[in-house]
Amino acid sequence: MLFDGARSTIGMARHHMSHGDIGPKGEAISKAVDIVDNGLRAVLDAKAAGPEGEALVANLSALYGYVIQRLLQVVFDEYEKSWKPIFALDFEYVRSEMNTQFANIATPTEVEAALERGLVTVKFFPAEPMGGLSYLKAIAAPYVDVNFIPTGGVNASNIASYLAFKRVVACGGSWMAPSDWIAAKQFDRIRDESRRACGAARGVAPGVVV
Repeated sequence: MLFDGARSTIGMARHHMSHGDIGPKGEAISKAVDIVDNGLRAVLDAKAAGPEGEALVANLSALYGYVIQRLLQVVFDEYEKSWKPIFALDFEYVRSEMNTQFANIATPTEVEAALERGLVTVKFFPAEPMGGLSYLKAIAAPYVDVNFIPTGGVNASNIASYLAFKRVVACGGSWMAPSDWIAAKQFDRIRDESRRACGAARGVAPGVVV
């Protein structure tokens, strides 16, 4: 989750940079640096990894340090070359045996990177903050063989619209089981909202966000 969070904030920074939004770009980069430095790198534990995992921990620490260095460089250097090494590492991570999830994409550049690695079904995150269904249709148009799994802002009120787009093969969301409902053991509420979500997805019930 931390890795996905860092990757999505980097994607948002690129998005803001392409639109000339300097302030939001800097905020997104700062957030990404914080996730990598105080999240991903901070939880590394060479002692817990033992002799066999010590080298891996050291390599990951160096890798995260490199990502931070590149992110800080982007603050001053807005050329595309500053981004490419970070996203190359991201996709190599996703393709490794450590993580079999779908690769995240948020921009056409990332779709291109996915295609170069033979990926034809990708996760579109964060869907709604990036511009929602209209943005997805725009970036999907040139890539006729790529399918998408939108997540991030998808809810009962918009899931049917996403699924109506033939290039969307699934959607992700957590609104039907938020953490406070789980903590309160409101399982009946989770069941009812899940049923409502299924109905909205089938297009047979009005989307209702609770």
